[in-house]
Amino acid sequence: MARMKRIALFLAALLLGAMAARAQDEAEYGRALARARAIWQQTRNAYRTVALFRSALAARPDGVEAWRGIGAVEALFEQDDEALFHLTEAVRLGPEDGQAWFWLGVVHRRHDRKAAAWGAFERATRFKMEAGNEKLRAEAVKAVAELEQQDPDVATDAHAGEEAPGPPAILLVRYLGASPRDANMRDAGDATMRQASSVDAGRPLDERLLRVVGLDAAGFPALYTLRWSVSAGLKAGPPIAAGDAPSRREEIVVQDGEQGIKASTAIAILGPATGLAVLVTHPEIGPGQRSHLEALITDAAGNLLYHPLTQWTAAPGADGFLIRPESGLSRENDFEPHRNIFALPADQAPAPAEYVITCTEPTTGLKGMGKVRGLDQPAAIAGAGHGAAAWEGNFEHALAAAAKDDRMVLVDFSADW
Repeated sequence: MARMKRIALFLAALLLGAMAARAQDEAEYGRALARARAIWQQTRNAYRTVALFRSALAARPDGVEAWRGIGAVEALFEQDDEALFHLTEAVRLGPEDGQAWFWLGVVHRRHDRKAAAWGAFERATRFKMEAGNEKLRAEAVKAVAELEQQDPDVATDAHAGEEAPGPPAILLVRYLGASPRDANMRDAGDATMRQASSVDAGRPLDERLLRVVGLDAAGFPALYTLRWSVSAGLKAGPPIAAGDAPSRREEIVVQDGEQGIKASTAIAILGPATGLAVLVTHPEIGPGQRSHLEALITDAAGNLLYHPLTQWTAAPGADGFLIRPESGLSRENDFEPHRNIFALPADQAPAPAEYVITCTEPTTGLKGMGKVRGLDQPAAIAGAGHGAAAWEGNFEHALAAAAKDDRMVLVDFSADW
């Protein structure tokens, strides 16, 4: 009896632990969704928005809103292969999500897949949409009517295509997982907004985030039999896992057994940090000017890494000053965790001097240094003192300030997204 009681208590503890983990994942999913939507509403920054939707999927891989959110942004920017992948998954996971069907219809129509577009738009007219999206429903109604006018048989073709799809003609595979240490952001050489995927060395991939989409030539989900292969830096599994050595690019390849079409997705393997360099945007500044700094932390393969904390010093420090003594990765600073600013005060003209900026990663002891030369007169960079209105933040305010004195507004972009 005592043994049975211990087993029951153990099972109850496991159940409570699983429920707590699930609640934590749901809370993280909700926070990431809210931040993605806020970034989109406030800035229309597609790259940040997609990255935040992806972080939501890490917490809940079956989150329809996140799959749809990524696909909708990609559809808006006509990144149609990526949009097709994410939206097809969204409607598979949420077959009654009207917004996902709408954006999928947009992509299909852009590629003249009329029957698949009609089927998607028709569902968008019937299925639920979030508050504030009634305009999309009206556009879906209009699209259905236009497609029927162009082709009176389009509805019949759509029903036939759904009931008896053809062989796969479009094959897409993606891994949406990323290590929390990954600062690579974009696939090397990729012209789309596709985000880099990664895994820490020696760790398995999260197979819930490894997805394949196969469609026939008309755009309907097709049946396929896959053969899987991986490049040398990965272990085939299951589950597929990273090898022990860091790598800039490994590949997972899938091939349809009957049609022979192939697709692949790239993954970086992240190793321990081995290097730290300080990037200086303006090597010379004068009174009232700033130089933006960035710490680039890399592994042996050259992958960029995030670290929880970096510490900064400037010498000599009598005149110039750093905006902050420490920088690091946080929920509010997840796109620029290792950036800083070195500035000279505007109210005095210091004697010319060379300042050495040192950044240290305390857990590894890695150090990087950069140099900024301080001048007794403003340097020839975009900013104050050169007939231009210096600005940070609200562009409209900068325009208003410049208009008062008939000055230009010079914009110095230091971000890389």
